[in-house]
Amino acid sequence: MKLQTQQPLTFEIVWQMFKETDKKFQETAKQLQETKTLINDIGRKYGGLSNNIGEAGEEFFFRGFENNPVIGKIRFDKIVRNMKTDDAEYDIVLTNGNYVSVNEVKHKFHTESLAKFISKKIPAFRKEFPKFKNCKIIAGIAGFVIPEKVKVKANRAGLYVFTQSG
Repeated sequence: MKLQTQQPLTFEIVWQMFKETDKKFQETAKQLQETKTLINDIGRKYGGLSNNIGEAGEEFFFRGFENNPVIGKIRFDKIVRNMKTDDAEYDIVLTNGNYVSVNEVKHKFHTESLAKFISKKIPAFRKEFPKFKNCKIIAGIAGFVIPEKVKVKANRAGLYVFTQSG
């Protein structure tokens, strides 16, 4: 076996090595930028799709309440979609002067969304909209897909559950 000896490092050799390393760094930086652009594009598309799916659910249930503004035995005379303040948004709200119905809509309703609606959004409603302080609040959830365990928990909490039919 023959041992190879390295040639001594000269300025020119080191300079060439730096140039090659710099070129590889530039290629890597370009690839990272292309990857970042691709990820951002996918994020925009996914976000747009997610928003569209959510809006479709809200539209479906809003039109249903608009055509038949009755929950239980209570008739409502006003319906508002996406009632907002700086701190909160409520998907569909129905009112009649005595009652206000606060409804959360999801394409697919998950247990976590139900828990947040019950523990945070419903209790905050009067604070966010003091004009309804004398109204009795009834609440509901609506979704194209609501798993049975979510329906059961919602009913136990006294919420109405609205699903698609057809």
